[in-house]
Amino acid sequence: LEALPMPARGMALTAALTSMNIAEVCGLQWRHVNMTGGWLQVDDEAVPPMTIAVRQHWAHGQYGSLKRASRTRNVPICTPLLALLREIGQGAADAPVFAGRTGKPVDAHNIFNRVLRPVGKALGMPWLGWHSFRRTHSTLAAQLGMALKDQMAGMGHSDVRMTLHYQQADVERRRETLERMGTLLGGTPGRVN
Repeated sequence: LEALPMPARGMALTAALTSMNIAEVCGLQWRHVNMTGGWLQVDDEAVPPMTIAVRQHWAHGQYGSLKRASRTRNVPICTPLLALLREIGQGAADAPVFAGRTGKPVDAHNIFNRVLRPVGKALGMPWLGWHSFRRTHSTLAAQLGMALKDQMAGMGHSDVRMTLHYQQADVERRRETLERMGTLLGGTPGRVN
């Protein structure tokens, strides 16, 4: 992520830490970001402390509602994300967190074409795209032991199959598990017969 300039770096970090898709990241307004230790009242509902209320997206030049009820969710703000949000600096309640020069949400396609794609190619990752960060979130959450129900809630999924679809297999994690299995089955670690 360090290879990306702002706002692409901030958008990528937000997506990776929250599992928000790029339309949700672009549609995020400051009124849905609670960086305080207390509850916040937004649109007739309470938003918990240190939480982002994912309630809308930005697509085709306008705000829109989320496509499914399960996509409406609250995601925790962790310390690195809090630092990023403070670095950006809170704007007016209806201002987008990631605003372009006109004050409207940034154009994700433009940033992808001008920044993300070239950086991905330069780093040997030509597949890098906005959706990569959502997959990264899902994969790391699983690797770090987040409960599947919490993963589903964070990603806005009502079906476990969709959450599992996002997770990428990791050969080193599998190898570590197989080594432990081998030890349990009587094999000697580090010794080839």
